[in-house]
Amino acid sequence: MSDSSSPTIKIAQILAPATALFASGMILSISYSTSPILRAAASSSSPSSTSSGKPSKDETPFSLAQLRALFSSGSHIFPPLALTSTTLFAYLAYFTPEVSSAIAGHILRSPIVASQSSTTSLGLHSPSNLYMAAAAGVISIVPFTFLVMKSTNMRLMEFKEAEVDGVRGKEGANGEDGEDGDGREEVTTLMRRFEVLNAVRAALIGVGGLVGLLGVTMTGAA
Repeated sequence: MSDSSSPTIKIAQILAPATALFASGMILSISYSTSPILRAAASSSSPSSTSSGKPSKDETPFSLAQLRALFSSGSHIFPPLALTSTTLFAYLAYFTPEVSSAIAGHILRSPIVASQSSTTSLGLHSPSNLYMAAAAGVISIVPFTFLVMKSTNMRLMEFKEAEVDGVRGKEGANGEDGEDGDGREEVTTLMRRFEVLNAVRAALIGVGGLVGLLGVTMTGAA
């Protein structure tokens, strides 16, 4: 264990939750700002509409290209942030001393931690336990991304890779481009699903950051 007032501990206490909450905000902004704009571009008409009033076939591939760039940048930004925050929380969990049950009960202000037995059974008296929970919450975005979100992301990327023969509207033998409408609708549905799942991912790392912040507050009161 290490003195909770040491400079290294203090720096970790600032950076660990700050990194997690910063990443959470960035991820959430994709669901509520960036992706909806791209989705609108994929599903609505634009100044480049054809004379018949139909949306230009270039719209969906263009927005998907932007979404792919977004995925690429996110894959280079969010995993390192999550790993950094997780490592710092793990460091704090190992080196931060426990605080008394009285302090924990005062900070949490909950009847569930009013007694020593309740506090001990839940582990809420220990900032180390909160830091470990925070680390688990932050790093959980990695398996969540691969196990839950990957299929949706890959399907969107398949559209991007096959845009000439797919989303741009592969014309049938009769010259109609009905396939374009079906592809456009599926793209919109997939992007909506991505936005929801991405918001859940933001919540996971955000909750981890908040739990870690509670540990920092508890340690500071010791």
